[in-house]
Amino acid sequence: MGIPGNVAAVFIILAADTIGGFNPGPSVFRFTPDEVNPELVMAFGLFTLMVVGNLLNWCFGASFMRLLGSLIRIPKSVILPVVLLLTIVSTYVQGGAMTDVYILLALGVLGYLLRKGGIPVLPLVIAYILAEPLETTIRTAFEGSGADPWFLFRGVVSPLFLTLAALIVLSSGWLRRDARAGTKLKTSKGDAP
Repeated sequence: MGIPGNVAAVFIILAADTIGGFNPGPSVFRFTPDEVNPELVMAFGLFTLMVVGNLLNWCFGASFMRLLGSLIRIPKSVILPVVLLLTIVSTYVQGGAMTDVYILLALGVLGYLLRKGGIPVLPLVIAYILAEPLETTIRTAFEGSGADPWFLFRGVVSPLFLTLAALIVLSSGWLRRDARAGTKLKTSKGDAP
């Protein structure tokens, strides 16, 4: 799919999708001799900007880091309300409706609860990026099957892959639970004299 696993690249792709209609996937690198692929142009533009950004960081990054290091001295009780205010104002200016601000605040509360629960936010952002292409693909497959709601369970390959996906999701939860139990066990053994 070409979806990166780090936070910064995912948010760059999300911004490109929101602003310019960039659709990540194999169609990005489709070369056609008679027309220009706008997604390919956007992808190479992103790559070029990342190279330029890294070069600027290499040349001037250290001096800017010294200047920005002074932001650490600003107390959180001052800087966090400023960041929240700028976020709310920019959301309202971009959309022009209070509904956007309410959605922003609800997603902020959701992000806070996810962070407190130890649930990573990155998979949700990747799911948000992939939701529209996935929905389009499922609708196309549904229409191609003659509007049969059970088309995913016909044949041998599709139920096999659905079962494997369910097993992977379930086993990852069990592995995570076993890893946490092992960590607690090691900690309690290390504390004993």
